[in-house]
Amino acid sequence: MEGKKYRLFFVFFIIILGGILFTGCGGDEEEPDCSGVGEEWEIHEWDEEAEECVLVSTEVPEACSNLDEDELTFCNCPEFVEQDVPIEEGGCSGEVGDYLEYTCNISNEEGYDDDECVLEMNENVESESRITEAHEGTYLIELRTSFNQPFIADRDTVTVRADLRDIDEELVRDLKISRAILESADGEYFGEKDVEEEFSGHGDRIEFEVPFNEYTLTYFHEEYNTLMLRLNLEYMGLDGEEYSRVTEDIRETLIAPFDVIEPDNKGEEDDEGDGFQW
Repeated sequence: MEGKKYRLFFVFFIIILGGILFTGCGGDEEEPDCSGVGEEWEIHEWDEEAEECVLVSTEVPEACSNLDEDELTFCNCPEFVEQDVPIEEGGCSGEVGDYLEYTCNISNEEGYDDDECVLEMNENVESESRITEAHEGTYLIELRTSFNQPFIADRDTVTVRADLRDIDEELVRDLKISRAILESADGEYFGEKDVEEEFSGHGDRIEFEVPFNEYTLTYFHEEYNTLMLRLNLEYMGLDGEEYSRVTEDIRETLIAPFDVIEPDNKGEEDDEGDGFQW
């Protein structure tokens, strides 16, 4: 009888202990760890109702801590801002027309910061080149020109490489290129470059770039469909027994017709219907 009483007491004790342990485990259940969720600058916490980790706040990455939060962009802090968010929210992606796209300043465009989002030419812009010869009997200059088609008016240039292939050094001395001018076949002015470089002799090379000017950006019309390069040359030429200063112009056609894109215009026509071409 006494043994039966102890057995019943033992069973009752086990039941009570099990209930206490079960209740204790249920009450001390830990919430899931959200520290590894999302990006390193995002703070997530467990949401019992949603039963998931949710974003509650962000911290600016240490690498970008020198910037105010409203200054952060994909270009200056890609660890914090996604590329595909709208431009006004700091993103940097998307196309404008057929030939331009937003990207960080990978080409180091002058006038822009290295980490600024700018319009760059995309793969639809093709590079073209021309090889011509200019000569006046006493010298021979080979011209290699390269340019984009279409031109992006606020950043494009015509690159020129001039090689002196032949020269009569008795008749011509101190031959130099003083200026390069971009114009139409009718002489309409598009841009220029003061070169002021002299050939040292046979086989010498002069290289330079000729930009478009603001006139082109504002007043370019479709009827100016031929682009020409005019070089102003100067040299000392033998006239009888004395040398005198001679100036000459060389004109070479680069391309006809040609298109110009002005990014700020976005391809829209102006009031006269003479908008830039896209």
